[in-house]
Amino acid sequence: AALCAHICAACDALELTGLMTIGRIGDTTRECFDRLAAARDAVSEGMRGSRAGGTFSELSMGMSADFRTAVQCGSTSVRVGSTIFGKREYPAKPGQALAESGKAPVPAKEASQAPSRGVASADAKSWLGLDLSVGGALATAMGVSFCIKLLLTNTHHSTDLEVHRNWFALTYSLPPSEWYFDSTSQWTLDYPPLFALFQCALAPLAALFDPGMLAVQAAPYLTAEAKTFMRLSAITTDVVLALGVWLCVGAGSREKAREVAGAWSVLLLVGFNAGLLLID
Repeated sequence: AALCAHICAACDALELTGLMTIGRIGDTTRECFDRLAAARDAVSEGMRGSRAGGTFSELSMGMSADFRTAVQCGSTSVRVGSTIFGKREYPAKPGQALAESGKAPVPAKEASQAPSRGVASADAKSWLGLDLSVGGALATAMGVSFCIKLLLTNTHHSTDLEVHRNWFALTYSLPPSEWYFDSTSQWTLDYPPLFALFQCALAPLAALFDPGMLAVQAAPYLTAEAKTFMRLSAITTDVVLALGVWLCVGAGSREKAREVAGAWSVLLLVGFNAGLLLID
């Protein structure tokens, strides 16, 4: 009560609204919570007439294991992080339990790093039952994206499908000196040379699906085989994006926060990117 009175009298920038409490370790009985509630009421009574007298009503007590009893005893705020995110695991102290294991002591620096990495992986993999390590998220994102794109193969196509078919034909059938000058089709090649070389490298694979798609012609050309090849080429090259994201977001990081954030980045940028799902 004296501390609360001091805060109200001397700390104008603080607004005192109640108490945050914790009972005795291992004591989850109703009696314990009743005593904490009584303490809040006693302090509140002593605050009458003070700056916080009208707002001092909050009582934070109760955690994951006992919050129901705490609410019954008057708690207005509970702390249930373990229920939501999983049980917290603390890294073992250097040298702890070495007698039982028979292992040599681990240097302090290594001991402080190795357990935290294990905690990161365990926490990341346990949330909502999903493997949210960076590697797990990468595999999940690519798998989901691959399946969705396969389902969309015969559902739609855009003008870009004919554009890229013509570019496959140009780079496969004509010498490089004519790639940027041929105007047989209205969809002339206007991407940088590196992309043209990339299409030229893929063109022989296109011939295995449908040789007719590699003919330079003005009329559009679209068969189920040609569409399948171009969809598969887009799906396959997504691996490059996925690996880039994986390398940029802390792959193999020892920090839990960075590992989980990296996993979500992989999922959002690769697995749930609408543009990548719809692209021809």
